[in-house]
Amino acid sequence: MRKQDKSGFFALQLLGDSLLAVVSIVIAFHLRYQVIAQRNWEPFLQISWILFGLAMLLFYFFRSYRCGERARLDCMYESWIVFLVMAIFTMAITYLTRGFAYPRSVIAISFFVQSILIVLWKQVMFWLHQKFYHGKMILVFGEREENERILHKLWEANKTGNIRIFVHEVNEVTLSFLDEADEVVITAFPHKNEVMRLCMQKGIPIAILPTLHEVNLLATELKHYDDIPLLATKPFGLTKVQDFQKRIFDILVSGISLVILAPIFIGTALAVLWDDGFPVIYKQTRLTKGDKPFTLYKFRTMIKDAEKATGPILAEDADPRITNLGRLLRKTRLDELPQLMNVFLGQMSMVGPRPERPHFVQEYIQAVPEFRFRTRVKAGVTGLGQILGKYTTSPNDKLIFDMIYIRNYSLLMDIKLCVQTVRILASKTSAAGVKNKQVDRSLEDVYKIQEGKGYFSVNGERS
Repeated sequence: MRKQDKSGFFALQLLGDSLLAVVSIVIAFHLRYQVIAQRNWEPFLQISWILFGLAMLLFYFFRSYRCGERARLDCMYESWIVFLVMAIFTMAITYLTRGFAYPRSVIAISFFVQSILIVLWKQVMFWLHQKFYHGKMILVFGEREENERILHKLWEANKTGNIRIFVHEVNEVTLSFLDEADEVVITAFPHKNEVMRLCMQKGIPIAILPTLHEVNLLATELKHYDDIPLLATKPFGLTKVQDFQKRIFDILVSGISLVILAPIFIGTALAVLWDDGFPVIYKQTRLTKGDKPFTLYKFRTMIKDAEKATGPILAEDADPRITNLGRLLRKTRLDELPQLMNVFLGQMSMVGPRPERPHFVQEYIQAVPEFRFRTRVKAGVTGLGQILGKYTTSPNDKLIFDMIYIRNYSLLMDIKLCVQTVRILASKTSAAGVKNKQVDRSLEDVYKIQEGKGYFSVNGERS
């Protein structure tokens, strides 16, 4: 078995999503006026192709057209964001263009029509995906502890049921499954080279859980002593030229953002003041480049003196210290906006490793000594770890994300990560706190829960 080509299916979704966005406006015209007047119809035709192109661009950016590979709620929510952006764009045109007879009431009605139709359309797409595309088969080879962690994450990320995950040790039975695999995930274990060689022979895509030393080999250059090939690494960190261009980028982006977002700053500050009084801004010591401490600014989301009795602790799910407004601010990331001032002042960068508190840094370094390498660059408002990781991501995985970013830094990468940050606003999990009740399940427990759905135990036998 090999992964089927879904490009045509996704192209159909993208086209359908975009057409739905425009057709909904026509339906809204009929709901509002029954008969579309010529003075309304002509302006719509003039702008319809622009709206269609904008819809395709936005749907592609938010990846909401990939039903079957992404969660239903994420696809729905991101589609609503697209419709909201289109509504704002259309209202801006009608406001700026005199004589443009495009009723604003139609814009409001079309948003609700789009919201209803997208739910029905996405349900059809999910049904088609389940009907015509087989479940993706992923083989995971490695040590038991890492296999268990990978298994939980894979199942958590693929709750649609369109995935079959096989976790195996290396033996004759388990290797026989390679011919059916769509992808092989290899964690750290003694037989890594053997499995990689077999996957290369069979043309199977490989994903490897890297060690910190393997991450350090990214962006290497070929070096040779006579006829002996070597991989050469550069000093870990940024050059002076890269530091300079990064600082210019930070000043421009943070300065422009502070001006544009000023109304949101004021509105959020007033909301915090009304909800729980002063202080509006919460100040906390964090570490940036060279382990230099600085004062990080955030809108306050917890009750006053939240850590007076407990000392420094991580926020939990349903943490009683978080205010009602604070939960909304954390979910929408609005509490992070004051950090733009930290960026403008040169204490942080727009993109970089998430700044940690000194107390937790010492804990992390004791567990993972290489964790100190994160501060070879300035701490960032956003970054690879913030986009791909979560609040609860382990220190080792955070470090891997951050080391990959530092090793592959470029100005283009910073721009790309800033743009991608918009997407994570639709995520419900990336800002979630630490679970206050950890539920540990063994592999056998997971197999019993998923019995009959194609899972296999570590020795290759069915549960």
